[in-house]
Amino acid sequence: MEANRSSLAVAPEMRAHVEQVRAHRAQMADAVFAVDDALGHPLQVPHWRQRVLAAMAELAHDFRHHRALTEGENGWYAGILASAPHLAGSVERMTAEHIEVSACVATFLGILEAEGPIPDPVAFREDVTALMGRLVRHRQLGSDLVYAAYDWDIGGSG
Repeated sequence: MEANRSSLAVAPEMRAHVEQVRAHRAQMADAVFAVDDALGHPLQVPHWRQRVLAAMAELAHDFRHHRALTEGENGWYAGILASAPHLAGSVERMTAEHIEVSACVATFLGILEAEGPIPDPVAFREDVTALMGRLVRHRQLGSDLVYAAYDWDIGGSG
């Protein structure tokens, strides 16, 4: 675990939680990559929609898990607020973004699961691609938040 000198006094439970967060971060990064990879195929390729749907469904699952880990009663944000209450605004922004991202993912899944063609597949692909960029930035802001609260680097690749 990469951390500064203050990590030496960290309780074993917190170390275990940090490792859980790191593992989940890697899983989320993989899910975003899978969606981006599926989107990268030409729209005319057979099964394009099914590939994107499968990747989006996995991302939706992983994002629900992410929200549970961060927003839960004993989640990461509760710990941050307890130890660094001055970061409440950042936690609120991250939580609000969770709601927005969850709504976008649900909308995109609905479009992919619907019968018939996607009305504007080029615009749809661009919208989903923009969401993947937003998730990358969200992940970066999450790292910044943890570092601001604990002076820990939770890592870029999980």
